[in-house]
Amino acid sequence: MLEHIRHVARSAGYNRRLLVRPVRALALAAAWYRNEVAFLRRTARLRHVLGVDTAVLGDALREAVPVMEHCAVRLRRHGAVYPGLLNPNYGPLLYAATRLLRPAVVVETGVGSGVSSTFFLSALEKNGEGRLNSIDLPIPRESLLPSEQQTGWLVPDELRPRWELTLGDARRHLPELLARLDKVDFFYHDSDHRHAHMIWEYTTAYPHIRPGGLLLSDDVTSNRAWDDFTSPLAGPTTRINRTGIHRKPHTPTSL
Repeated sequence: MLEHIRHVARSAGYNRRLLVRPVRALALAAAWYRNEVAFLRRTARLRHVLGVDTAVLGDALREAVPVMEHCAVRLRRHGAVYPGLLNPNYGPLLYAATRLLRPAVVVETGVGSGVSSTFFLSALEKNGEGRLNSIDLPIPRESLLPSEQQTGWLVPDELRPRWELTLGDARRHLPELLARLDKVDFFYHDSDHRHAHMIWEYTTAYPHIRPGGLLLSDDVTSNRAWDDFTSPLAGPTTRINRTGIHRKPHTPTSL
């Protein structure tokens, strides 16, 4: 809890130039409140989906703190304004799930600077096994990257041997990638957050997720796509702030 308080204080400092603008300040305050509520609930909700002991989960979440600090320091060094740093949930969530379920194959859409990629890859490296396959557009929005950096610039060099990055449209490359991999353990959506595209990605990826694997999604509060897709599914489903987590049943379903 103390480390969490320190992280939030540092994050507010990193984004202090936003606080002088009333609209942005209110948005950050609302984000802070949602994040605090989610932080208090995240252990119970993660334990429910992952089926792990609270103490073991706590250890994995604490392991993620240096990864978060790496991202925060480098983003700050390059002048990146990153209000999401107030969110202490989604990065450690991805890290803990990866450490505890030990996936061999992870697929994500949407990379940007590479925050989620760094959390996934750090956990895979700690596990000593597994690979991350990422897809992102070759020219992401300028707001997602410092002007002098390329997609995934945040990922440390020592983690890149476990990483395959494809630059292009997910509509083209995701079906090709999934056909080549056949089965994946985790699929994480963080690309186009329009309802139709989110549903398309979930529908395309879900049949390839192994029983017991995870469907993960960022920005599930953007629209009803996450609820529309997961509500008919068997298996535990939850959300922690903007991140949705569904665990595919060990007994195969019709999807």
